[in-house]
Amino acid sequence: MWALYGKSECAVALTTTVGQLADTVEHIAEHKISIARVEYVKHWSDPKLDVSPDYTRIFAYKTKAYEYEKEVRAIIDRTRAPSGPDMRQPGIVVPIDAGRLLRSIVIAPDAPPWFENLVRQSAQRYGIRVPVRRSKLATDPI
Repeated sequence: MWALYGKSECAVALTTTVGQLADTVEHIAEHKISIARVEYVKHWSDPKLDVSPDYTRIFAYKTKAYEYEKEVRAIIDRTRAPSGPDMRQPGIVVPIDAGRLLRSIVIAPDAPPWFENLVRQSAQRYGIRVPVRRSKLATDPI
């Protein structure tokens, strides 16, 4: 996953839990946000695709080729905004409390020492109080 998503030895992964994600987004009153575990399906031949009770369920499906990701998604229903959806905007800003959301910061296994120091110093400077550690793959490769 580091090679696939990090594309550099100087990469970090931010970890969280479903519970922390739910706790973080439940305080955002402007939008209806649901959390769904992604189901990996064969889009064109899987009869179990179910988009009820509302259309947002369709965003919880992904093709089987990505099953290794074991993904969850936070799905924002923009159609229920008090002023109606503004579809001209390419996205929306969702204010979150990083202190509630983050579980840890994981540094790529091949990161040079200077990068690890930079990540640790940056976390300290910005008041991020979560564990910062190097990936376990640095000491226990597969």
